[in-house]
Amino acid sequence: MHLKVTQKLVRGKKGPRFWALLAFCVLAAPTLAAIWSHRWFVTQDGPIYLYNTHILVESLKSNNPFADYYSMRWLPVPYWGVYIVLGALTSVFSERASDHLMVSITSVGFFASLLWLRSKVRGRDCLALAAPLAALLSINMLWLTGFYNFLFGVLLYAITLGVWWSGRDDFGPKRALYIAGLLVAGYLCHPVSLGMTVTAVTVLAVTTPGAGWRRRLGWTAISFLPLVPLALFYRHLMRSAGTMTARWTDLTDPSSLNQWLTYIRGANIISLAYNEPNLLFGNVISSWSHLPPVTNWAVAGLILFLLSALLARKDEGKAPPGIMRGWILLSTAWILLGLIGPDDIGEAHGGFLRERLLLFGLATLFPALKLNPKRFLTRMGAAPLLIAVLLQSLIVWNYAAFSSRLAEEFMQAKPHTGTGQRIAVLLVNPEDEYAANPLTNISNLLGVDTGNVVWNNYAPALYYFPIQFRDETNSSLFYIRGIPAFTDQGIPGDELDDWAQLLSEIESKTDVLVVWGGTPELDEINSDWFEDDPVFENDNVRVFKHRQGSS
Repeated sequence: MHLKVTQKLVRGKKGPRFWALLAFCVLAAPTLAAIWSHRWFVTQDGPIYLYNTHILVESLKSNNPFADYYSMRWLPVPYWGVYIVLGALTSVFSERASDHLMVSITSVGFFASLLWLRSKVRGRDCLALAAPLAALLSINMLWLTGFYNFLFGVLLYAITLGVWWSGRDDFGPKRALYIAGLLVAGYLCHPVSLGMTVTAVTVLAVTTPGAGWRRRLGWTAISFLPLVPLALFYRHLMRSAGTMTARWTDLTDPSSLNQWLTYIRGANIISLAYNEPNLLFGNVISSWSHLPPVTNWAVAGLILFLLSALLARKDEGKAPPGIMRGWILLSTAWILLGLIGPDDIGEAHGGFLRERLLLFGLATLFPALKLNPKRFLTRMGAAPLLIAVLLQSLIVWNYAAFSSRLAEEFMQAKPHTGTGQRIAVLLVNPEDEYAANPLTNISNLLGVDTGNVVWNNYAPALYYFPIQFRDETNSSLFYIRGIPAFTDQGIPGDELDDWAQLLSEIESKTDVLVVWGGTPELDEINSDWFEDDPVFENDNVRVFKHRQGSS
C-alpha cells in the first residue's frame, strides 16, 4: 500500500507543468548556449543599441564627450524603454554581457512569455507538445536582426493579453491599473507593438463572452486613458516626419499571380540563412514548394496542428460558446495582413511591417489552438516542428561562429581609431550568408567607451528616437544619403561618383576612415582626403587618418 502511494506521488510530480518546463529548458538551451559561448554574438542592430545607450548615459555626466554632436529629447518618445533597460544593465555588466542578456531576453524571454500566455488561455495539458512552435517563433528573423524595442513590445503583448485574460471575468480597477501600466510600458518600446496590443485587448473585450461583460468593457476602456496624451503626442511626431501611405514596394504587378506568390513568400520570418542545412529530404521538398527547409517543416507542423485543432473543437467540454472567437479573428486577420499587406506605411516610419504583423498573428494563434495530447495529429504535428527547431538551432550556432569571426577581426581596429575622434566606416563586399549581417552596424562599437562619434549611427536622425543630431544637416548626410555599404567588388561608376561627392562633403567632419575590404577605385577616391598608408591593417580592415591640411 505504501509503495503504491509513493508511486502515485512520483507520477504526480511529472504532470503537464513538469513536461512543459522540461520542453522549455531543452528547446531554449541551444540558443542560450550559442549566444553565451561566443564572445561576439552580434545581431545586426545590437551595436546601435549599445552605442546609443552609451551616448545616453554619457549625456548625464558633466564631461559628456558627445555634447557637441547629440542632444537628448526628454520627451515621451517611443524607444525609451529598451534604452532604460540596457542603460541599467550596462551600469552593472560589461557591454558585451549586457548585449548578450538583451539577445537572450528577446528570444528565450519571448519563448517563455508565449508558453505562459498559452497556460493562461488553454491550460497546461498540451503545453509540452506545443512548445516547439513557440520555440520556433522565438528564433525569428526580426530577433536576429536585433530589433530589441519591437521584440520587447511583442513580449509585453503576450504578458498584457495573459493578464487581461486571466482577470476577464472579475475585471475591476486593480486589473485596469495593471493593464494601463503594461500599455504605457509597451508605448515606450514600440508603436507598432502597442497598436497591436490595444487592438487585441479591444477585440477580446468586445467578442469574449462571460460574466460582467459591460463592467469588463468599461474598465478595459479606462485602462486605455493614459495612452491618450501619448497617442496625441506621437501622432504629432508622425505627421511632422512625412505622409503615411501604405506601400507594396516589392509588388510591381498586382495582377500577376506569380508575383503575389513571391510576395507572400517574402514575408518569411522563420528564414535566417540563405543556405539552410538539408535534413530528411528538405531540399527536395524545397524545390517543389520554393520555401526553405526550416519553413517547410514549420508549415507542415502548423498544418497538422490546425487540423488537430479543428477536430478537437468537439472536445471543448464546458467552455462557453464562442470563447475563442476573438483570438481566432485576431490571428487570422494579422496572418493575412502579414502575407498580403503593405511593406510599410512610408519610408520615414520604419519597415518590416509585414514581418511584424505575421509574428503577431502566429503569436496570437499559439494560445488559440485547441490541441488534444491524445490525438495522433497533435503528436504528429510536434514532430516536424521539432525538426524545424533543430535546423534553426544549427543555423543559430553557425551564425554565432560567423558573427564572432567577423566581429573579432573588425574590432581589432578599435585601439587604432583613437579617442574623441569622428569616424566613418565604409564596407565593401562584406560576407552575406544570413538574413542579418553583423557587419552592417558593428561600426557603432568603435564609439563605446572611446568618446568617438561614429557617423554610421543613423538612429539620431529618426523622429521617434530619444537622441537627436544637434546639427540637422547630419541627418541628411548620414541617414537620408547615408554612408554606403557596397555589396560587390565591381562597383558601378555612378556609385563611385556618389561616394566621392559624399566624402567631399563629410571629410571635414571626419578624422578617421575605417574600410572593410576595398577596391583600387575607392582607395584612389579616399586618398584625396585620407593618408595613403593605414595606421592599422589586417586581412579585411584598414584604418586611415585624415590627411593633414587637405581640407
